[in-house]
Amino acid sequence: IRAISPDYLQRAIDLALHSVQRRGDLVKLQRTAINLPNNTMTVLQEKSRNYANPVYIEVDMHPELQQAVMACVSSPLSFKCPYLLHYRPQLITKQIKQKLHHLAMTGDFLTKEFAKYRDLSNVYLNLEDSQKPSFHDIRALGIKLITDKYGQAYAVALAGHADERMWKHYLDGHEEVKPVKVS
Repeated sequence: IRAISPDYLQRAIDLALHSVQRRGDLVKLQRTAINLPNNTMTVLQEKSRNYANPVYIEVDMHPELQQAVMACVSSPLSFKCPYLLHYRPQLITKQIKQKLHHLAMTGDFLTKEFAKYRDLSNVYLNLEDSQKPSFHDIRALGIKLITDKYGQAYAVALAGHADERMWKHYLDGHEEVKPVKVS
């Protein structure tokens, strides 16, 4: 899917995979949330926005996340848009008022673009629509990959999970299948 996607969607897929942030949090990430000298990224967990004390996480960026962030920061449009995820729309419509910035992506846009290029890839033709991967599935895959490479504690913190139960929920279906020996 990533291979046939346009550059803006490739950046979004990479950022989603390596940051494991929720779609709503991804589209609100601003360049100001990145501290390159300290190699950190600060994220407001959207689900906590209405809490008495909203939850911000400051994460040390692992190398793959840093590379994904740098691709967003070095995009030709990055100085025209304060958000890490941005693109040049084909047509500016009335929906522009619903966006954070005229070049920013919305969560709905990410979902639809991912589904469009997923279907264009012809990889999942044999699956029902409900079985095909969605943009959100990138988060689960990212949590699995980060857990394997950097450990559970980092993966749980990066994902903004309050406890291990939610982390385990995301790993469901991503366990390594071990063959049964038959003699």
